[in-house]
Amino acid sequence: MNKVPIIRKGTIKSYLKPGVISGIIFGIIGFIVNIDNLKTALIGGVVFFITMLFIFALGFFSEEYFKRKCQLNKMYSQKFIFLLENGFTIHSNLYFEGKYSDYFFYVFPMTKIFRRKKNIDYVVIETYYTSNNEQKEIIKKEELLSSNYFIGSLVFNNHCVGLIPTDYESLDFKECFDNIIRIMRQENFYPISKNDWEKLYKENKIIN
Repeated sequence: MNKVPIIRKGTIKSYLKPGVISGIIFGIIGFIVNIDNLKTALIGGVVFFITMLFIFALGFFSEEYFKRKCQLNKMYSQKFIFLLENGFTIHSNLYFEGKYSDYFFYVFPMTKIFRRKKNIDYVVIETYYTSNNEQKEIIKKEELLSSNYFIGSLVFNNHCVGLIPTDYESLDFKECFDNIIRIMRQENFYPISKNDWEKLYKENKIIN
């Protein structure tokens, strides 16, 4: 089981940048407003520092620490134990990636946020494939295969299949993976990794 740091490497700079920019803007405004005041420089400096610190702290601790910590706690929970026990790793961007029966799977835990209702958790499962068929035939197959199945909603598009499982509360990853693989093998879709898919198909650069 790999351990993912709560705070990603290099993120402090990315959160600090908007704080510095905003601090400079408000510092200049403070300078203009108090242009006749002998303490202008000091006031501008204080405004700059406070603004930078506030924006940095707000963004960094809410997004990079608390939200990531909560998400990691979910990902290490019993719900995802099948993935962890089968050698899946957690990416720094908080999704699972691993290999199951020769197919590369990527599992993205998601949350649909509502203002006045309880948030809904769900997952998106993706895998990628290539085929020896003509591209027109592949497109027809993808259209026919995209539908609602008993395991959830399956969408085939551009050599990628995505599944949103029907029952999040009783997630059965083995059942989901096995049924996706069964369809893929039936249609002679061969597994490729996400990196290979990005090279071949991401920009609709089709290579058969």
